[in-house]
This record gives sequence, C-alpha cells and structure tokens, in this order.
Amino acid sequence: MYATGSCSSPQDLLNSLKTFALGAGWTVDNAGPWIGGDYWLAVHKGACFLHYYATADNVAIQLWGATGFNGAGLGATGGFTGFNNSGNADAHLQPGVSPGFACFNPGVGPFVAYHFFGSTADTYLHFVCEVTAGIFGHMNGGVLLAAGGAAPAIYITATHWTSFTTPVYWAGEPENASAGNTMAFAAGEYNPLFILCNVDGALNWFTAGNASPTRLVAALSAPSKTVNTFGRSPNTFNQLSVLIPLSFYLERTSGNVFSYAGDAIDARLITMQNYAPKDEIPIGGDTWKVFPMIAKAPIAYATSPPGSGNYGLAYRKNAA
Repeated sequence: MYATGSCSSPQDLLNSLKTFALGAGWTVDNAGPWIGGDYWLAVHKGACFLHYYATADNVAIQLWGATGFNGAGLGATGGFTGFNNSGNADAHLQPGVSPGFACFNPGVGPFVAYHFFGSTADTYLHFVCEVTAGIFGHMNGGVLLAAGGAAPAIYITATHWTSFTTPVYWAGEPENASAGNTMAFAAGEYNPLFILCNVDGALNWFTAGNASPTRLVAALSAPSKTVNTFGRSPNTFNQLSVLIPLSFYLERTSGNVFSYAGDAIDARLITMQNYAPKDEIPIGGDTWKVFPMIAKAPIAYATSPPGSGNYGLAYRKNAA
C-alpha cells in the first residue's frame, strides 16, 4: 500500500498517517491532543504497538515501541482529561515500552510531501517526509521478517538530523554519524534503533548503546555485512543497483556473540548513484520507490543543505 500528499505540520502528518494505518489493518487506540498541546497517535496491529508523539512546539515526532496501550486518563473522545501520576497514559509509560524513542525532527512545516508505505498482510508502517525540496527524513516501525523464531521482533527507527536547512557537522558515513545526526535503520548514540526480542529466554529491548548482553548490530552500521555490500553496488557490468536487505543481529546472553534476528519487510538499502529522489524501479510485478537518506548531495563537512551522498532507501510501493 502507498499514499502520498502534502501536510502543514507534524501533527497534520500524523493525522494523515492515522487514516493510512486504518486502511493497512491497524487499530487506532488514540489520535488527538495531549498535554500542553502535544499530539499522540497510538496504533497497534497484533502484538506491535506504535506510539507517535508530536511535541507542542511542532518541531519533532517521537516514536515509541510497546507491547500494549494504557488508556488511563483518556476521555470518551480520546482527549486528555486529567493527569494521573500513578496511571498516566503518556506515550513513554505504556506496557512494555521501549527505553527510548526514535526521533524525526522536521521542523514546523509546511512540508513538500509525505510518502506512506504499508501492508495489510505484514506489520509495518514506513513513512518518508520531504521536508523541503530534495531533503527527506524517514520514520519506520513494525515487526521484522524474523529468522530462527525471533519474537516479537518489534522495531522503531527514524532520521534525526541537527538541522535540515543549515550547515551541520557530520563526520564520516551514515553508519558513523555523529553530532546528533543519525540515519534510519542505523544505530547511533543520538537516535538509537530499538528492537524488542526474546533472546535465550530473556525479553529485552536491544540497541547499539546498551550494556552487554542487550546490544544489536544494525543494518547500517560498520560491523554489518550490509555496508560492505553497499560499497560494491551498482553492479559493475550492468550498472543496476542491488536492493540490499536490511538485516539485524542481536547479542546472546553469553555476551559478545550476535545472532541474525531478521530483516525489515519491504524496505531495502540502495545506492542512489544512478537514481534521482522518488524514482521508481520495477522488478517483476513489484515497484520500489527510492529516496535518499537525507539528500542526494555530497557528504562533506558543514554542508548546506545537508547531503547523504548515494546512501538511500527503497520501499515497496505495491505491497498487498
């Protein structure tokens, strides 16, 4: 499933995402104003609960993963009716909630466009926001295509960038992003990717910055084979870019041993070398839509606008 349109603010974007999520088989648990003018969209599909929280200053969207929804403090129409310190229903106090959130900080808007991707058959919500012309951010949550019985394999991730419009410091490639800049499906200090999984009988949220043994290796991180594959694309002989699976590895309870947990569904890493932003790639009966991680511009010190070189993500547009 795919939808696109324009939006005036992060809250407006989440209102559109609510409508799209319903069509993709998600249940909306809450959608409306929250404390101090914030906005909270809570949706779930099966055991995967996603909580999107737009701050009142309208500059950022938080995404929390969870295993449930606690509606304490909600009125009949979903609006906030009172603050209860013991039973508060804030997004960060949900059952099984992630220890941190993925953050997308596009600013106040209006934005050029949103692009939503989903599936009635699988459990994920992926969106790309064109913040200004040619500059993009990503926010993704769902359940991995699990390997070896990994469960529940809930993940959250997003693009966080110090500024989408002014020069910023970025040392190195996306997998080594620093100074507050991190790509979707990467695992950095400032915007960790979280995966909830039962490993060796212990249920934990895994992220790169955790203490052992609850660390992960993200798809876009230096130890991952994904990054090595990216460096060998496009194909030397036909100049076609490989759609590289986004694979994740979780630490075992013994420590310092990582096992393959699964891949993101209908999302791939791709080099933008031979593609423009929003190009579409037909492969058999599928259509993949391509976006830069940030912008198809050189990676350099203090770039303006910011650039992510040829690093990009492709999303399947025609998932059932």
